[in-house]
Parts: sequence; structure tokens; C-alpha cells
Amino acid sequence: MSQENVEIVKRFIGTLGSDLIALHGNGEVWARAAEEAGGLVEPDFESAVPELPGTRVYVGLGEFHQAWLDWLAPWERYGIEVVEIVDHGARIFVLIANVGRLAGSSHDVETTFANIYWIRDGRIMRWEAYLDPTAAQAALSSDG
Repeated sequence: MSQENVEIVKRFIGTLGSDLIALHGNGEVWARAAEEAGGLVEPDFESAVPELPGTRVYVGLGEFHQAWLDWLAPWERYGIEVVEIVDHGARIFVLIANVGRLAGSSHDVETTFANIYWIRDGRIMRWEAYLDPTAAQAALSSDG
């Protein structure tokens, strides 16, 4: 079952693509991606950034989309590339390279974030984003 979980995450990431401005900034593109991704997530799919104090949990693909719109607001360009996917059974760790350019800037910003996908019964039930990959590793080590 665990390799199946990795494949679910790969399909989800592939559905969303790597150019997040193009995905979230265009209603038609988002609608097509959300329709495809909808079969991979629970209806009450949660997304969160646990490291940020006061962060809220977003529920459903619509709120996932809104969270990304909020995050991407200051960016002129923002893309991701999967660096590594590690199977942890019902949780899948994904290391992500991010490259973006803030509006009005002439310099790219490069960072590495981590995501944890929680899988239940063949569907993604939760997505967590970590600004610090070591914090994601610590979360995987916990009983959570």
C-alpha cells in the first residue's frame, strides 16, 4: 500500500504542475486542475503550515487554492520542483525546491521547503508545508 501512497502524491503534484502562478492565477487552469486533483483528495482535505504561529487549517481544495493565492500575492514568478519523495507509509515526505521572483525585484529567491502528505484509504487527507525541512523530518518522527 505504501508505494501506492507515493504514486497518489506524485499524481497530485503532477496535476498541479510546477508553475504555481500560472496554476492559481488563472481561474480556468485552476478549475481543470482542481477537477483532476479532486479525485485524489478527501472532500474535507486539510492544508496547513504548522510552523507559522496563528496559522489556520484550510479545508477543501477551494481553501487550499485560496491559501496559495494569499502566499503568491507578492510574487511575480513562483515555481517548484520536486527534489525527493520519501515513503513513510501513510505519510509521504516531499522535498521541494522553490524559485521565485518578488514583484518589482530583479533577483530570484531560491528556497527549499518540505511537504508532508497524509494518506488514508487511497486519498490525500492532509497536506502540511514546512519552511524548514528539518521541522518536517521532526514531525515525521513524532507520533502525530
